Amino acid sequence: MIIETRSAQRVDVCIMGAGPAGSALAIRLAQLGHDVCVIERSVFPRSHIGESLSPGIWPQLELLGAAGTVAAAGFWPCRTSLVKWEGDVAVRREFGTAGGLLVDRGHFDALLLDRARIHGVRVMQPAVVRARTLRDQGWQLDVESADGTCALDADFLADASGRSAVLRGRRQRAGPRTLALYGYWRGSSLPHEPRIEAGLDAWYWGVPLPDRTYNAIVFVDATDFRAQRMSSLSATYHALIYRSGMIAG
Repeated sequence: MIIETRSAQRVDVCIMGAGPAGSALAIRLAQLGHDVCVIERSVFPRSHIGESLSPGIWPQLELLGAAGTVAAAGFWPCRTSLVKWEGDVAVRREFGTAGGLLVDRGHFDALLLDRARIHGVRVMQPAVVRARTLRDQGWQLDVESADGTCALDADFLADASGRSAVLRGRRQRAGPRTLALYGYWRGSSLPHEPRIEAGLDAWYWGVPLPDRTYNAIVFVDATDFRAQRMSSLSATYHALIYRSGMIAG
């Protein structure tokens, strides 16, 4: 009889992906007493879209013990936005005293991951899972990093890698498939507050950022986009943006 042995580190939960979802899950599980490991393929800080955070972020940050750290990070507070949705005139909406935040995602994501480390979470970065096997006793993973390949066993495996989806299970589409085109603008007369706008066949979202740029995004139907696409992606993006009031003036 041959008995196979495996020399491996062991954790309760292994999380793949150290964006806000992965770090938040890691922090909360660690707060509840679990042994957690996070595996992230990218080196932080890294640029990432998704810089506008609604006021609903504050209760979540409080729960994670990260509200003070984020508040002191120097991100821009956001207490109003312009919304042009049901009519022809943009209406200013207020978010209340707390307001939301306009963040540098590279800095924000790194802050949350550092909070996970403070809570005792093991972070492997940059690292990737090269092999994974589900057995009766849990997951067996081979993780590759700059230090080589190591074996990691986990009772549970959580996929927080976003749309890249390391664990490719069945998904149920909840709405039309959309495509987002975005560009970072510079200039002296750019908007100073977020703007949301509905168009005839698209919708728009713009946010000013702490580095003085303005991220103007247009969301279109992925199928229709093929028919609308011009000679270049840049030309298509500009044509769509100019239909809106995102960068008027």
